[in-house]
Amino acid sequence: MALNTALCKTLGVSWLAFMGAGLLMSRVLPIPELTLLIDHSYCPDAQWQPVAHAYGQIYRQHQRRQIRIKQVILFNPLGSELGSPKFLIGFLGRQVRCTSAGAGV
Repeated sequence: MALNTALCKTLGVSWLAFMGAGLLMSRVLPIPELTLLIDHSYCPDAQWQPVAHAYGQIYRQHQRRQIRIKQVILFNPLGSELGSPKFLIGFLGRQVRCTSAGAGV
């Protein structure tokens, strides 16, 4: 009986320490920030689908707080435009054609 009690106490304290260490690391370590660069030039629809999928995955990581999208920059031969992470959802929803995807810090 004493062995079971000691084992349960050891396991309980171990799990609490493990959860405390995880909580501490999530609070202390910073979330990576990135600026998303999107080339807003023309490309065929077949090339747009993989790009839209990749940006969708990046935005889902932003929603889960695995990364932080600091800003979104759309650029084309005529100029550039700044936007927020929510701007990315509107961009993906419009099915805008673009030639390449780039993410940089």
